This record gives sequence, C-alpha cells and structure tokens, in this order.
Amino acid sequence: MSWLRVSFPVDSCLIERLTAELQRLGVVSVSLSSADGNAVFETNLDSELLWDRTFLQAIFPVNFNPAILPDVLDQFGIKQRRVDFLPEQDWIGEWQKSLLPNTFGHISVCPRHYTETTTQTVIKLDPGLAFGTGEHPTTAMCLQWLSKQNLIGKRVLDFGCGSGILGIAAKKLGAGSVVLVDNDRLSLETALENAQFNQVEVSLESSISKLNQEFDVIIANILLNVLVNYADRLSELLMVGGEIVLSGVLREQYAAITCAYSGIEFQQTDWQDEWLLIHGCKARA
Repeated sequence: MSWLRVSFPVDSCLIERLTAELQRLGVVSVSLSSADGNAVFETNLDSELLWDRTFLQAIFPVNFNPAILPDVLDQFGIKQRRVDFLPEQDWIGEWQKSLLPNTFGHISVCPRHYTETTTQTVIKLDPGLAFGTGEHPTTAMCLQWLSKQNLIGKRVLDFGCGSGILGIAAKKLGAGSVVLVDNDRLSLETALENAQFNQVEVSLESSISKLNQEFDVIIANILLNVLVNYADRLSELLMVGGEIVLSGVLREQYAAITCAYSGIEFQQTDWQDEWLLIHGCKARA
C-alpha cells in the first residue's frame, strides 16, 4: 500500500487546531520539525513548540482525495504545500535500523539487530508502543542509578514498568528476583517479550494490590499523581532499610513527593533538564 504525503510550513501557534482538522480528515500520522532547520530534541508534542514556524508532514491513505485540502488549509493561511506519494515500506523497521546504542554508566541499551562489541551490561530492545528505551531523561537517570548499585540477590520492584527496561537492567545486574507492574496490558506484553529476548526471568503483575512480599529496591518512573496516590502502598512494600527511586516528576513537584512519602528518608536528588530522580531509604519505625 502506498501513502499520500502532504507537506507545508505553518505558524506553530496553529498546530493544535490544524492537527485536529487533519485528524478529522483521516490523517494517519503527523510529524513536526522546525521550519528553519534547527532540530530540537525530546520535545513533548503536547507542550508548546520551541520554534515559531513549523514544517508539517501529514500522511494519508493513498485513496485520500487531496482536492479537499485547500478548503481546510486556506482557513489557516497555508498557500504553499507539496503533495507526493510514498511507496510502501517497513517504516518502523527502517527507523530502527538507524538507531545506535545508548550508554548509562556500564549499562548499554541497543536495538535488537545491533551486534554489540562491548563488555558492558547489554539490554537489547527496540522502541515500540510501551514507554522506555532510555532516551527520556527520567529513564536515563534511573539506568544511571541502577548501574552504580550492588543488586546481587536483591528483590526489586519496577512499578509502572512500561517496556520493562529498568527491571530487565536490574535482573542483568544480579537482582535475585524482579517484579514488573503495569496496569496497561500492552506494556506488560511488551515487557515480557523484552525480558524473554534478553533471557532474564521476571514476574509480571497488573496491580501492586496483588503483591504480598517486601522488596529491597523499588523503582517507580511514572507520573506524579500515580506516585502520590500509591505512596502508602509503595512504602508498605519496601522493607525497612530498603531503597526507593522515584522519577517521572518535575523539579517543582519535589515537595509534593517528599510530603507524600513521609516514612522515607530522602538522601539524593539528581536532575536532567526539568526532570528529577529522588532516592531515599525506608526509616526504622
């Protein structure tokens, strides 16, 4: 199957309304980049774009009628546009072939096809629908923290596991047992597949309410509201003297986290860009 591609520059302030219109027309995908050629990485598409003019590429099924586009685009003052056809390709496969390893301490994360030549701890996984390849600052900081720990024989919980990357790393670093928890079915399926590909044994659960054991280490790289809502349960699952790592939160959210985890003595805070990693230990009663 071929695809029809429509490309044009547009003012960034119009992107939200414009993409809504394109979705109404049946767009398959939309990619955004700076119209002046300046690349900006790790941009959250739900936040304000960091450039004034955006170059937008919209992909439609080949049977889409481009004759209806002018009426829509003219509303946004878009007069210049290019329409062409793309042959069928395995776009994800081609993109994955271009990926290179990322290193975090002595942990190397690389695509499955990559032939590693390193003596580091290697995790192989391809980017997919589940969150977690090591490129986001919060995942990167968690991997850096794990690479510095002695996990031999320890019981580790990865809460909000996504792709399973952190739990897989812990197991490869010598953890005695690893439990991956996520309430998203796709994430659990992806995490299991990644664990099997990396030849590590993990347990999976869809909810921490099902757990009945204590953990030496808990890693939770997830959103603020989830970390706060599950603070009591996570603290309960952490053994006395155990270590907890919380990430996925912004600098200005530090106080909200520390207040929610009143039984934890926080010892270290790392940050990258606007993101935090907070590390603490469970105090004795």
